[in-house]
Amino acid sequence: AIVEEGITGFVELSWSYGHKGFSNYYDGRKLGYTDNIESIILPSTFTWIRENCFYGCSSLNEIIIPEHVTIIKNNAFGGCTALEEIVIPSSVASIGDYAFCDCTNLNSITISNGVLSIGENAFRNCTSIESITIPSSVTTIRDYAFAYCTGISSIIVPATVTEQFSKNVFQGWRSNQTITLEWNSN
Repeated sequence: AIVEEGITGFVELSWSYGHKGFSNYYDGRKLGYTDNIESIILPSTFTWIRENCFYGCSSLNEIIIPEHVTIIKNNAFGGCTALEEIVIPSSVASIGDYAFCDCTNLNSITISNGVLSIGENAFRNCTSIESITIPSSVTTIRDYAFAYCTGISSIIVPATVTEQFSKNVFQGWRSNQTITLEWNSN
């Protein structure tokens, strides 16, 4: 699905009983049920991705987030089990709570320098992620952000992360996974 240029975000979100997934509307026009969408290209005019926007889109395997998006809201892509790769552009300041939670086939994440905060449970249970780099622009990683990401062999948390960081960020990690906290690496 291609969302037309000029659209800045979805303005209404409604649940449709009897259909799996949400029905998204923008400027009064129906995008369609998101449960069968495999690929979506958002226009360069998009500035935010609404809560639950693509929640449970089990067929979604490709999403291109344009450079002008500044926020990915809570649970925007939660449960998108076919999604394999995501590039979060430098324009995004905040990744919401549960934004990519339970994206179990997600194996490649690029978080660009510019992202300031990673929400609670943002990547929880993304068991296929093999590597991730947290850029030095990040100052906040909330609880359980990378919980049960059992495919990651190692992760480095930059010294810039000083707000709302706790041991729960990596809950469920195994003994063969390495967590390096730069502010403690003296």
